[in-house]
Amino acid sequence: MTLLGIANSLYGDGAYEMAEVLYSELLQYDSDPMLYAYRADAYDKLGDFAAAIADYQTAVGLGMADATILNNLCWDFGITGQAELALPYCEQAVAADPSAVYLDSRGVVYAQLEMIPEAIADFQGVVDDAGTPATIASQRQEWLAMLE
Repeated sequence: MTLLGIANSLYGDGAYEMAEVLYSELLQYDSDPMLYAYRADAYDKLGDFAAAIADYQTAVGLGMADATILNNLCWDFGITGQAELALPYCEQAVAADPSAVYLDSRGVVYAQLEMIPEAIADFQGVVDDAGTPATIASQRQEWLAMLE
């Protein structure tokens, strides 16, 4: 098993601190944007959102701008009260993949920015998506009622 395989296995087992250590070790030898994204995911799980944001931004800067990473930036900036910084990443994520999970993140940011009609539209998309878990759909329905 490679060091990356071990790191990913540790991450999968919930050993985020050890996974972060191994991802950091790997980054000393290879600046692969995927390694930054993996380490950012570990930082997210550890609640270190500033470090996660920095690594996600590095991954994007190195050319890895897929919808998941863009959405993670949207969400992390949003939950840390930086909605203005979040919005461009939210917009890019939804443009790349308009699925409910990305609409949800953007809806949160829209609400923070008091863009109420936009937030309502995004949360309605989340509620209407058949794949949305019932608990999330119910909560977003409550948010819709508050926003309306």
